[in-house]
Amino acid sequence: MLKVLRESAIENPWFYRVIMLSIAIAFIITMGWGVGSSTRSGKKDYVAKVNGEMITADEFQDSYRTTVAFYKSMMKDKFNEDMLKQLHLKKNVVDSLIEKKLWLAAAKEMGVAVSDDEVIALVKENEMFQKNKVFDEAAYLQILAYNHLKPADFEAIQRKELLYEKIRATIKDSVALSPQEMATSGTPEENERVSKDRLNQKREKAVQSFLQNMKTRAKIEIKSEYTQG
Repeated sequence: MLKVLRESAIENPWFYRVIMLSIAIAFIITMGWGVGSSTRSGKKDYVAKVNGEMITADEFQDSYRTTVAFYKSMMKDKFNEDMLKQLHLKKNVVDSLIEKKLWLAAAKEMGVAVSDDEVIALVKENEMFQKNKVFDEAAYLQILAYNHLKPADFEAIQRKELLYEKIRATIKDSVALSPQEMATSGTPEENERVSKDRLNQKREKAVQSFLQNMKTRAKIEIKSEYTQG
């Protein structure tokens, strides 16, 4: 697969960018960022509520289908339906969607936001939309159209992803090592590496602790059929 992509990149770089964007979009939806799914069918059916805000059946189905497709592409012939139950995929998808809702709510509560300029910069820095290392609007629109995406929808996804990273970074940046936690017994290089690893671990624990605290405080309702497997 990678060999085919590399050959395609040489022979047809535009096609390569289209494929890579498709993979990126699939990954983003798998992580819980839908593309306008909550209003597509007009249905009010939901799988869960987070502080009264619905996670719609459409949102769930979009993420679930994309996640299944992701595992199928990764595992090829080894994939079977029993694996979905073993992976508790339905529950994991719902959990991921809930966590995204919580992080976005936390960002709003803490006043963390993403500006239009930040979204534009992120889009322009994406090599898939560049020609000769310069953003090309025609290529941008063409690739999005091939993936059945409107610029506003794609940019909304990018905004949410930036906001998710920004709020997590805010939590991580608030964590530091105490003098007692700093490594001192090795060479300067070893001490720097060990201290950096300790800091990263401490920061990740802080993020998980913050998330768990949000879950504890939030009013979360999940329909029973989505709490298993």
